[in-house]
Amino acid sequence: MLVLHATMHVEPAHRERVLEMLASLVEDSRQDSGVLSYQAAVDVLDQNIVHFREVYEDEPGFEDHLYSEHVQAFEDEITEYLTAERDIRKYHVESVERLDL
Repeated sequence: MLVLHATMHVEPAHRERVLEMLASLVEDSRQDSGVLSYQAAVDVLDQNIVHFREVYEDEPGFEDHLYSEHVQAFEDEITEYLTAERDIRKYHVESVERLDL
């Protein structure tokens, strides 16, 4: 399993456009085979920061998603709306344990 965490800093003037793009991206991405979970959330302390948490079955599932039409369309437009380079990290997960706290 792969887990990806990404953070984007959005230009305040384009925040609404980015949120529209994200809603479409999340909806489409959740339909991709190999995607177990796909979420984007606005930071509670800074409304111009968006965090992604993505979970994939495996590397091929991640690659299929990465090169999908909807991700490519998002990538073609998003960079003009960002104020900093994205921080993207990929984690290889061997096991998952549910915690009841």
